[in-house]
Amino acid sequence: MKFKKIWAAILSSAMIASAGVSAFTATVYAEDYEDYDSEEKTEDYEDESAGTEANEAEEVENKVKTTEISVRDIQSELDKNGKYIFKSGKTYILDHTLYISSNQTIKAKGATIKCAAGAVRNYGTKKNYNSASNIKIIGGKWISTSKTGYDKSSFQFVHAKNITLKNMTIKNTNYSGHSIELIACKNVKVTGCKITPLGKAKSGSVEEQIQIDMASPSTAPTIESKLQNGATCQNIKIKNTTVTGCRAVCANISMVDGDSYKKKFHRNVVIDNCKFTGKVAEGLALWNVIGINVKNSTVISNASKTAESHHSDGLCIQMFGTAPSDMSSKTINLTGNTIKGGEDGFRIWSQSSSKFGHLYMKNNKCYSKNGSSHALVASTAVCTRITDSNNGKYGW
Repeated sequence: MKFKKIWAAILSSAMIASAGVSAFTATVYAEDYEDYDSEEKTEDYEDESAGTEANEAEEVENKVKTTEISVRDIQSELDKNGKYIFKSGKTYILDHTLYISSNQTIKAKGATIKCAAGAVRNYGTKKNYNSASNIKIIGGKWISTSKTGYDKSSFQFVHAKNITLKNMTIKNTNYSGHSIELIACKNVKVTGCKITPLGKAKSGSVEEQIQIDMASPSTAPTIESKLQNGATCQNIKIKNTTVTGCRAVCANISMVDGDSYKKKFHRNVVIDNCKFTGKVAEGLALWNVIGINVKNSTVISNASKTAESHHSDGLCIQMFGTAPSDMSSKTINLTGNTIKGGEDGFRIWSQSSSKFGHLYMKNNKCYSKNGSSHALVASTAVCTRITDSNNGKYGW
């Protein structure tokens, strides 16, 4: 591989003065970069503390700046050509969120994008997954300009479908925000990503970094009320991805907007070769999901064994309302995982009269801080059938 020294050319940008609208800006810096041979290679960055990130920001500020590039110009190119490429080896500062629409791609392999707020989202305008489709974001180290991080959603998609997020490092939100929020989305792939929030996890918090969300008033308060129709997510696949959070990943529902929302169910969630760590809550919580496959993954909750309402489970699967009739015929596959929790390692439970279908567990290692008897908690009271094959149950 070759290493090149690139000094950025001075780029001009027109400042928009009409209509009293200011031009948002993205500042670009010249840096060394490495030419990668393959677009498919997963970027691998070491974990860094918020303090280290602040030091990096100071070092970047000492570099020679180019002229500022308007975020409006970036948005314009994305809208005109359906693609924007952040150049490898350069650092961009975005002081405004980018909006992505149907059939658009953002590529950022080898680039660092420092965000003053959210990074990318789509406009939520239509229901039934029709607000946007065919969206790709590939590569990039997306980090915050702030030591404390962003407290909302960095990447948010609403009533959208056919979304690919690949080979991204995200360190923009803090433990109170979401790195990726999927509100009523369909056919989503998150692959080769590394997600770490800034700051510290607050005891008792259950905010997750990847939120598989329902469109309801309480779970998605920022979207238009006409879109808060209880729509859920379908066909979500997370693969080769590492996530740390208060709670790492959750398929969420509304608990306060009425019983009708508790009868809404997500469908088909696949977790493959991932590592999820919940600092003060679950590693992975799947609520009201029909069709679950978790394989070859490590799922850990570092919460104390006395955490409230079972939020210290490593992997928790629950339902809260009456399920559609096909729930009882669906299989939950858990194979080849390491699952560690506080109160329970793995737990499956129903708070309704409905039952899950076949729970198939094979070659898992389950651990609980309460001892081996709490490492795997499952019962035919909530599952129509259970296969428990070669699963280790331990204390830790």
